[in-house]
Amino acid sequence: MENFTDIDERITELEIRLTLQENIISELKDVIYSQQKSIDKLEAKISKLETISKDISLSNVKDISEESPPPHY
Repeated sequence: MENFTDIDERITELEIRLTLQENIISELKDVIYSQQKSIDKLEAKISKLETISKDISLSNVKDISEESPPPHY
């Protein structure tokens, strides 16, 4: 009978460990999901900033014919 008790205890210990691991995996999935949402938002913001930056730099460039000569001329 002692062997059965040992086996029962081992099985119980394994079940406890499995449950804890499942909880940890679930928590990690939630963290990964949250981080991915944050990454997606940041990538969208970077893309928007790149577009705005290009628009600003292009709007500040004048055609050569519109440029005035430097002051030392």
